[in-house]
Amino acid sequence: MSTQTQIPYLPNSGNITKILEKIKQAETPTNFNSDFLGTKLGFNGGNNRMFIPWAKKASLLNDDGTPTSLYKQFRNSKTSKTSLATALRNAYSELYSRNEYCH
Repeated sequence: MSTQTQIPYLPNSGNITKILEKIKQAETPTNFNSDFLGTKLGFNGGNNRMFIPWAKKASLLNDDGTPTSLYKQFRNSKTSKTSLATALRNAYSELYSRNEYCH
């Protein structure tokens, strides 16, 4: 029996950059959920909701939807790029374990 790793997939990946930019502008929520994504950030719809599981896999959000310290570091202009790189490595750790230069 083989174990499959779930690589995060976003059907509308074009919005990820836009969502991340809005995260920097908006207040940090107590819970990042589909209501916050739609109402505060302006990204309604099913495909946009797939950002939430991606953000959890990237360790930007805890399993309960609360923002992590990495989320807060991402919002800081001085640590934003480094924290995003860490988030990408978290989300795609399976790919990075196979090839450290997969980006």
